[in-house]
Amino acid sequence: MYCLKMDKKITSKYFISNLHPAQTVAITESDVLRKPYRWRLSTLENTVGTFLLNIVLKKDTFPYLN
Repeated sequence: MYCLKMDKKITSKYFISNLHPAQTVAITESDVLRKPYRWRLSTLENTVGTFLLNIVLKKDTFPYLN
């Protein structure tokens, strides 16, 4: 993957993308993803996604913020 501002190649085992899956696949240069899969992603509608996390903390481990 190339960093656009620095024009340097960045390598990693994992990358996390905040783009629509079709856009993420479009900027990759990998032969791992087959053309039918890429095409299927490109036909998806761009919709809103959500993420919800419920956690319980032990008492007095985090200050109360009001």
